[in-house]
Amino acid sequence: MRNLEDFPVPNDGEITLCEINGRMQCMNYEYANVSTFTTSTDRHPKIHITRDLLHHTTLGDEGKALFLPTDVPFLKQLTQVYSEHGFKEVLHTSSMHHTFIISKTALLLLSIFRYFRKAQLLLNPSLEYEGTYLIDELSQTRNWTNSSIKCIAWHLHNSRLAVATSDDSVRIYCNDNNFVPLLRCKQQQNITCLAWRPMSLTEIAVGHETGIIIWHVDFNSLVSRPSVSNTIMLHRVEHQPIMSLAWSHRGNILASRVQAACWSNCGTNLLFATNTDPVIYGLTIKSDQVFTSTVDTSINHATPLFDLTKLDLEGIAVGGIVQSMETDPKGNHLAVFFKTTNCVALFNVTRLPILQLIPSSLIVGLAAEVPSTIGFQQNFKAGACLSIGWSSGRLQHFPIIYTDLASDFSPQ
Repeated sequence: MRNLEDFPVPNDGEITLCEINGRMQCMNYEYANVSTFTTSTDRHPKIHITRDLLHHTTLGDEGKALFLPTDVPFLKQLTQVYSEHGFKEVLHTSSMHHTFIISKTALLLLSIFRYFRKAQLLLNPSLEYEGTYLIDELSQTRNWTNSSIKCIAWHLHNSRLAVATSDDSVRIYCNDNNFVPLLRCKQQQNITCLAWRPMSLTEIAVGHETGIIIWHVDFNSLVSRPSVSNTIMLHRVEHQPIMSLAWSHRGNILASRVQAACWSNCGTNLLFATNTDPVIYGLTIKSDQVFTSTVDTSINHATPLFDLTKLDLEGIAVGGIVQSMETDPKGNHLAVFFKTTNCVALFNVTRLPILQLIPSSLIVGLAAEVPSTIGFQQNFKAGACLSIGWSSGRLQHFPIIYTDLASDFSPQ
């Protein structure tokens, strides 16, 4: 089984910019410019999510400080608290009321809630891990809690890139204009995943902590922030948080599930990694009886393909447990990044005569940058294009170019 020692390593002070005909191209970070090697991404949006760009929602006392104080009737105050924060917060508000009966009743109910919660945790300890803590543990975005870029998604049919950021907003960037729609509403909190709807140019599903919001975006409109009336909201109490989304090929079914694997475009090869072993496994499906336990299906057993044990390659730490992995639309490339090291490993995928992973490029960012999320462009004609969201808020486009294809297509 091959390991990470087979990867080429950039020189000290260089960052990886692209791959041309199987050869990794690097430049010193001070004057790095991918256009030196290829113009295929010149029209791609230049994205850098800075703190100044984000519009964090003001909550609690910060929001109230913007308005003059008024005397709100207690019942109306409880109604507002219930609509914004739920029944438990109503009890907390009532417990501070000057009326003895109201405050004591609220405190009694809060005590009952606490004992009930303790009983729940005794019966099911996993309930202790909820909310953003659970998202951070399960998310395919590295360091989800502190990352400026939460997730990205390329449209299937054109060059539109959706970027979810830490201010609970989704920004949509296009090649052909500077108009950037901003998708945001108060129900959309703690975004985890994005998925464009197939067979549609305008609809995108946004998965967040408590549900799914499907936005309809009119790109011919001059309104940069679509109204919440242009949304469909999906919510189920027993299915929270939403960790990943997938549309059917026709765009008529939306599924929400957790997936830690990548299928080939032909549907016969599965590449996956576990959260305990630094190994990429491969599974070639040769039988319709995949989920039976008969001897005849033993050919479908997973095979270790590549050892990702953490190594130090000329001063660069690489490997370890996989955080996330993605394949390009044609199934020729696999991108992998890790939980504890700061590089993105790019592999070539061969399926004949057997399924293999061949080391291709080791993508290194700027000093102190950590990859947060990755995604392949879906309509890149000159080869493949991997977009990488770094912890600094920088979004890098990494083209994988074959000159025989690039000569036939203008920049995408």
